[in-house]
Amino acid sequence: MCRMDMILGTPKGVMSMVGGDGRREEDRFQPLDYTAALELPRHVTAIAWQEHIPFAMALVEMVHPRVLVELGVHTGDSYLAFCQAVERIGGSCRCFGVDTWRGDEHAGFYGDEVLSTLRGHHDSAFGKFSRLVQATFDEAATHFEDGSIDLLHIDGLHTYEAVQHDWETWRPKLSRRSVALFHDVNVRERDFGVWRLWAELEAQRPSFMFPHGHGLGVLAFGDEPPSALQPLLKATGEERARIAALYFALGRGITLEAQARELRKVAEQIGEYDALALKQKARLEEYDAFCRGVRAHMEEYDALCRGLQSDLALERQAAATLRGLLADARSRAVSAEAAVADMASSRAVRAVRAVHGVGERLKRIAKTTVKGND
Repeated sequence: MCRMDMILGTPKGVMSMVGGDGRREEDRFQPLDYTAALELPRHVTAIAWQEHIPFAMALVEMVHPRVLVELGVHTGDSYLAFCQAVERIGGSCRCFGVDTWRGDEHAGFYGDEVLSTLRGHHDSAFGKFSRLVQATFDEAATHFEDGSIDLLHIDGLHTYEAVQHDWETWRPKLSRRSVALFHDVNVRERDFGVWRLWAELEAQRPSFMFPHGHGLGVLAFGDEPPSALQPLLKATGEERARIAALYFALGRGITLEAQARELRKVAEQIGEYDALALKQKARLEEYDAFCRGVRAHMEEYDALCRGLQSDLALERQAAATLRGLLADARSRAVSAEAAVADMASSRAVRAVRAVHGVGERLKRIAKTTVKGND
């Protein structure tokens, strides 16, 4: 079962969405005639425009443009969808995506990485018939001939003055069979003013508006719009609501698929983080074991140090005792030397005295002898 059958039940269910106003079935809009809407886009970055991708791809199939231009490409969701549809239908359509790729106050400002990433998706897939033009909208307009563009999508700065200027600048470039798309026609906040311009234009030309995805206005500007677009433009109020609901459901499916894809990526990342956490846990357990081993060795070292400190204290105590004994021995030696010296000194004195006494006696004996001889 295709995506549209899943939404509406059966092809018969699609046919039943038109009213009973007596018109022939072939005069009513038949979504199943444009199966490009059922093809999933290859590139989605989860922005609001993705909900319009099914209709955008179907529109390419309805219009079969010779030249397609998008003003305001940004990440390329809408433009690459257009290119994918152009590739699908074949033919000689030339596509141009115009943007400065610097951003603005509505889209935000960014660097070269956005265009670089987009080229990675675009150049190899669609480069044979499509070109990304890095320029301002005014600069790019000078390179297109008047009456040359069959399908124009305006999605630049969204103030009333900016979008009106873009429209007035590029309107002469549109062909007699041209269709113009305006995004954000259903945003009425901040300084968005596309809705004001859209109110003016839809009062002048056949049109269709999709309220979802911030709103997409479809304007048949040329005097000879493609015949395949006529049933859409002539749809009644009830038919328009059901057509819008159909393409919203298809677009919502793309959104949900994109979200599911992102969730799968997140789940994969969580799985990778869990595996990394387990590895880190194992490493921490190894580190804890290592630390416990180190602490055990440190405790052994501390015990050894305490033992060595105790032995050192005993050695120091023994050394102090030995120093005391040595000092005492030295003191006794000194005393002994002094005593010996004293003893030696006393004997010498007595010996001198004895000698002196003997000398005195000898002197007396000598004197006595001399007197006797006289």
